[in-house]
Amino acid sequence: MLSEYIPDLYSVGRGDRYKLKGILRTKASTRSPQQTPYSFYVPQSTVDPVAVSSREIAKVIDYSVLPDDHPLSKRSRDDPVDEPELLGEYTRIKGTVTHTLAAGSYDDAQAVLDEELAKLDDPREVQRAAAGEPDAPYLRELDDPLSTEPRNDLREAIMDEAYKCTTNVQMVERGLNIRNLMTETLLVDTVDSVPLAVKPDAIKYAEELFVTEIKATHILKPEHIVQTEVYRRAVEERLAKPPHALILRVDVDNCEVVHLAPDSQLCSTAWELFRQRAGSPGGDEGVYNQDLVRIIRDKLDRERR
Repeated sequence: MLSEYIPDLYSVGRGDRYKLKGILRTKASTRSPQQTPYSFYVPQSTVDPVAVSSREIAKVIDYSVLPDDHPLSKRSRDDPVDEPELLGEYTRIKGTVTHTLAAGSYDDAQAVLDEELAKLDDPREVQRAAAGEPDAPYLRELDDPLSTEPRNDLREAIMDEAYKCTTNVQMVERGLNIRNLMTETLLVDTVDSVPLAVKPDAIKYAEELFVTEIKATHILKPEHIVQTEVYRRAVEERLAKPPHALILRVDVDNCEVVHLAPDSQLCSTAWELFRQRAGSPGGDEGVYNQDLVRIIRDKLDRERR
């Protein structure tokens, strides 16, 4: 533990909340070498490890090979084993815009959306892949008489869906009476010998501290649970009392709340799956023991010392 946890630290006053922010925030730079799909986080302090993005590690776990009765198998959660890549791109952009709306303003979200759409190599193919799917209920088909230009169709549908999703999230948060403490704060630490780099959507508080993640998809995916549990564990490492976690799985019609309690079997299962895939530096298997990852990580560590 790096600090003493004060149960009422986040509710007694603004000064104490700033103190908690100081405990949970890591100053670090991000590197994304072209040779590898992973992003590396390099803390300013040499006390914290150079770490690969925990979110990216959670995404490369092969959930499709898990037994059907495993709580994190794709089949047990009605998650398609082979989701079209371009549909995933639509969902990713909608999620980014939803997060921005929930944390910022409409103008900020519009700017983020325009930036994401400008990056698309072929917006027509993204529209073709996503239109008619449950994750894109407002997107017109290419041959729809009201369809104009792919980027315009995508812009209109994504913003409308993100606005509905944000409204549903805010209604649920008001009902739960949880308030915002920190938004998208980077934390780099080591848990069970595994370097973690996490950036939760938000850390909120009521009677307990909650790590919260918004997922703008029509189903809850196994990687959402693993990612959120890893984020929760990273925050727990800095505190002497385990926080809880909430996944807000939201679409245009409703917002489903999934509570991850610190002592639940699902949390333990999710963490063990992540730990095996990540590995620990110097071990035999896992992301951290891939030759290229090890070389890049060692190089970045030497550069900061």
